[in-house]
Amino acid sequence: MIDDRGSWPKAHHLFDHVRHKTIRAHRGHEIQAEAQFMFEEACAKTLFNLTHSTAPFDSDSSYWIVPNALTCAQKLGLDPMDVVRIVAGTD
Repeated sequence: MIDDRGSWPKAHHLFDHVRHKTIRAHRGHEIQAEAQFMFEEACAKTLFNLTHSTAPFDSDSSYWIVPNALTCAQKLGLDPMDVVRIVAGTD
């Protein structure tokens, strides 16, 4: 979706879909899945906001991508420093 600018408005629908999965994971105490979906939510919100819609998600949505990626890595047993290297562009 990121490579197809024309699909960005569909990111709102993607967020809705992922949000339902997040809620189910939360209710089911599926900590790893919930962490993954929260990362995906932040990405979808950010992508939608790049469309400059008149009804965007919160303006701080993009600031949640990295913290959610770090949490997701930790919950999945991955090295959070891998996320740091990706964000820093050194990976």
